[in-house]
Amino acid sequence: MNTKIVVPALTRTGRQSDKADVTDRESRIVIENENAEREAKTARLRSARLKAKAEAPPMSMTRKSKKKSAPKR
Repeated sequence: MNTKIVVPALTRTGRQSDKADVTDRESRIVIENENAEREAKTARLRSARLKAKAEAPPMSMTRKSKKKSAPKR
């Protein structure tokens, strides 16, 4: 005997929501990994900038005098 199995509509929607849940979880994992990489890069660049700033010779606080222009006629 051939019996046809009827899949109720709720089950089909459940499968679609399962796919959506899997996609949602995977996308959140990718986003979290990208955020972690970005934060690590920011920390690395910040420490490199602070190290370079500490090693750089201090800037002179004196101003250079401006040349006086000729008076307008």
